[in-house]
Amino acid sequence: ERRSEMTDDRKRCFVICPFGPVGSETRRRSDDIYENLIAPIAEACGYHVFRTIDDSRPGEITQNVVEQLFTAGLVVADLTGGNANVFYELALRHVSQKPCIQLAESDVPIPFDVAQVNTIFLDRSSIGGLRRAEHELRQHIDKAGLVSFENPVSRFYRRQDMARSGDPT
Repeated sequence: ERRSEMTDDRKRCFVICPFGPVGSETRRRSDDIYENLIAPIAEACGYHVFRTIDDSRPGEITQNVVEQLFTAGLVVADLTGGNANVFYELALRHVSQKPCIQLAESDVPIPFDVAQVNTIFLDRSSIGGLRRAEHELRQHIDKAGLVSFENPVSRFYRRQDMARSGDPT
């Protein structure tokens, strides 16, 4: 589908996550989290949910990723594994100043630059841990369009605007 024929950008949820080769543990985990946690909850909240790995279409993959990062109404970023591509894509999303939800396995250290952003920690060792993550993800998605999304880039731009205004208030 062409983007113009798809769901309204505001109701599109783009998922960025580590993929790994087909059959790898990374791919199995990514598919499990996407198919059994993120997609069902985001769809129940009215979003069209997708990942680039599931979107078979012509064109440069990086261009497609960048387009989604700047146009989708919501991005969910799985930081598990410290994948460099995920962090690069998260940085681009920060530049867009649009909502992004971070999640990671409970034992994953979050790098300093993004540790200030609320992160949903996923404890897959218990049913209670999974339910807490489901509940928290649902709350974050429900509020994504209602709250101001803050990140280091948006704060930088706000400070620049304030400095240029010449108004100390």
